[in-house]
Amino acid sequence: MAAVDHAYDVEDDLDLISPRMRMQKHEDWLISTSLEPLRDSFEDSSFQQLLHQFAAEHAQDFLALWPDGSHPLLWTLRHQEYKELFESQLEKTLADIGMTRDSFQSAMRHLQDVRASLGDMQADLDSFLKSLTAADEYNAFLQVMLTEAYKQQEAGLVSAAVPDSQQIEVTVPSGHGGYAAASVPVEYQGYQYDVPIPCGYSAGMSFHVSVVVPPPN
Repeated sequence: MAAVDHAYDVEDDLDLISPRMRMQKHEDWLISTSLEPLRDSFEDSSFQQLLHQFAAEHAQDFLALWPDGSHPLLWTLRHQEYKELFESQLEKTLADIGMTRDSFQSAMRHLQDVRASLGDMQADLDSFLKSLTAADEYNAFLQVMLTEAYKQQEAGLVSAAVPDSQQIEVTVPSGHGGYAAASVPVEYQGYQYDVPIPCGYSAGMSFHVSVVVPPPN
């Protein structure tokens, strides 16, 4: 019987792993040269100030909640305007780093496909995706706008001038850990309201919110 050759050749192993190593270097490069600048642009203080200004200017459109989960059409229009701020920031940053929209979308698809193998870079990808999709989530947008409306009402900067609205006090229930886009169901005069919890409020804290109470038929 011929002897089996068990000789170990390190070059064989390098040949096997080098494609993966080369791919990992490519993915690291994509994240450091593309995603990190994009994430930083969304977190930039001037862009954050722009978002704050938008919320402050349009808070009066969000002074009262409607029953049974219904929302005025204006809220949808404001959400579209809010998303356009993010879209403009994305386009500007892509131009600054010399990346086309097609290249960006291709890079995103690839990184999402290999997300599980990114190691420490996975957190960078997740952070970027959170920033990128922040504007698309309607409930998160609603929380931003209603939080600003609550603040302005508490400070006496605006008054709830919405017809048929009444102000009620809401206490954040136990178990709420301050996570984003959380809400609490409230019943008032036979109507159900889904009240978003303002940013920074935790269990036991109270805030005031105006709700629209439809007139009796």
